[in-house]
Amino acid sequence: MKVITIYASKYGSTKTVAEWITERFALEGFKAECADVETNPMCFGCDLILLGSGIYSHKFLPSIEQYIAENINLLMTKKTALFGVAMRTETFFRKGNAYGGAIMLERYGAMLGQKCIAGKILGGEMVFSRLSEGDVHRLEKFYHSIALSEAEKAQRMSPRTMMDKKQCWDFAEEILGALG
Repeated sequence: MKVITIYASKYGSTKTVAEWITERFALEGFKAECADVETNPMCFGCDLILLGSGIYSHKFLPSIEQYIAENINLLMTKKTALFGVAMRTETFFRKGNAYGGAIMLERYGAMLGQKCIAGKILGGEMVFSRLSEGDVHRLEKFYHSIALSEAEKAQRMSPRTMMDKKQCWDFAEEILGALG
C-alpha cells in the first residue's frame, strides 16, 4: 500500500509531525512518503492520503486548502485522513463558543466525504520570537477575544512545545486500525 503525507508548515512543527507520522507507516512496511504541499505532490497512485496543516485562525493554511480544492475530485475517491497541528489539541469553550480540537477539521472531513477515515489535532510548538509580526498581532487579538487573563497570555507567549512523537505514532496506529 502506498501512503503520502501532504503537509503545509509555516514554522516547521507541522513538517516534523508529518515526518513522524510517515515514519510510523514506513515501519509497518508501507511505501510511505512525506511532501510539502508547496511542491504540488501527485497522489494518483496512492492508496491513502494524509493531509495536514498548522492551524491558524481556526483553519488550515491557505496552501493546503487550495490543494484540497484543486484536487477534491481525486481526493474524494481515495482513503484520506486529516491532521492539524496546534497548541490546544482539545476543544475548549469561552464566552459560549467552542474553539480548538477536532471541530477545526470538521469542514475538511465533510469536503472529503465518507472516505475520510480519521482526523486529529496534534500538539505543536509556539516560540513567539520566531513568529511574524502579523501572526503575533493575530494571536494577541485572539487572546483578547477569548478574554484571557494577563497570566494566561504570558503563559501562552512563553516558548513551549506540545510536540510528541508518541502522539503522532498513536494517530498513525489509529489510521491503521481504521483501514481494517
